[in-house]
This record gives sequence, C-alpha cells and structure tokens, in this order.
Amino acid sequence: METPAAIMSCSLSAAMEVLAPWGLFLIRLTGPYALFVHRDEWYQELPINELDCYRRASVWGLQDIPLRFVREWFFEDVDQVLPLVWRNLSSLYRPGEGLFTLGV
Repeated sequence: METPAAIMSCSLSAAMEVLAPWGLFLIRLTGPYALFVHRDEWYQELPINELDCYRRASVWGLQDIPLRFVREWFFEDVDQVLPLVWRNLSSLYRPGEGLFTLGV
C-alpha cells in the first residue's frame, strides 16, 4: 500500500534551521511548498515566524486528512489530541497495513 501524501512531511522548523546559515529564510508556506528567500533579496524584516506562516497557509490537493484536523492537532493540548491523531491515521489504512506508532 502506498503511504498517503497527507502524512508525508518535513519539519518546517528543521528546514529553517538547515537553510538559515546560507541566508535563506521562510517567507510563505502553501500546502506542500515552502518559499525561502535569500536575506539580500528581501526588503522586509527576516526571519518571519514559521507559526505565522503555518497559520496563514492555504493547502489544496490533499484529501486524506482535512487541514482543520492537522491544525487542531498542532494547536491543541497533546493529551487531548493524541487520540484524535490515532483515530484519523488508523482510518487511512486497512487492518495490518501501514503500521505506525505515536510517541511524544
């Protein structure tokens, strides 16, 4: 079984940390795409807060998990969210396929 695109990801904070030494900073996030710009080419203050970019992101094309679920998982208390995450992810797979674990 192919892994649903909705659960393939990269840490935005980690990407920012890796790119910052080269003068590249996040300015926009749109679904699976993040736009980074070199400090010398941008006229506004940098760095831009990645949480603000995430809150303003528009996402399209991913039907497996609605964006409102993912945002809820991110901004709510972890003890309340883990059961929701488990139910949503386990519903993407038939029994015995796509084994995963959640650890915090």
